[in-house]
Amino acid sequence: MSNTNDHFVTESTGLLEHHPDTTTTTAKKESLEHRAPTWYWPWQPNYWAAVVAIFLIGLISGPTVSLIAPFLKELFCERGITTLFPIHNSTSILMRDIPNNEDGHCDSAEYSAAIAKFFGMSTSLAAVMTTLTVRFWSALGDRIGRKRVMQICVSGQVVSVSLCVLVRLNKDMSLYFLMVGDAIEGATGSALAYTALTHAYAADVTLPEERTIVFGRLLAGLYTGVALG
Repeated sequence: MSNTNDHFVTESTGLLEHHPDTTTTTAKKESLEHRAPTWYWPWQPNYWAAVVAIFLIGLISGPTVSLIAPFLKELFCERGITTLFPIHNSTSILMRDIPNNEDGHCDSAEYSAAIAKFFGMSTSLAAVMTTLTVRFWSALGDRIGRKRVMQICVSGQVVSVSLCVLVRLNKDMSLYFLMVGDAIEGATGSALAYTALTHAYAADVTLPEERTIVFGRLLAGLYTGVALG
């Protein structure tokens, strides 16, 4: 008595060919469908999603980079230079508010030097943290998926920008919270890890012979966003 699920072997059958039991396979598939919800997504993975994502990060980074110097100058002029960067003038002049810059101290060489030192330390801190963590985040994207790690990277940038806004609105907050924000952004990979992950995603969904053109379009999207921002 032969079973309806029996499969006959012929001369053309592969040595490692496997014929699963259709009844068992169907039962497993139904059980998995009941265990986890399925979501409908009408579009296939495409590298254009990475181009749009990297364009948006460039669009945000453009004004951030260009406005950081006048932003720091306004904060330093309003609240005075922090004790880490003293200048040779009296502390009474430094600690008072100078919102209108009537006495010209904000345009002095001492203020410019202090702002440059603060900005240099903040940027260096973010760069060191990014260098130490970008490899970890890139490898983690291979294990848990690109999207989740990209969300972590963007969250760090959101925290950094949020601290800048809070420092600007709250005069009681120290300017050193700006460095804390840069450290958090660097610890989450910053834009460098985000860029690496978008390239990795594009490589996942394209053929090897297409990747040169695709990577060129990614860079074009990034710098177009920076220019427009």
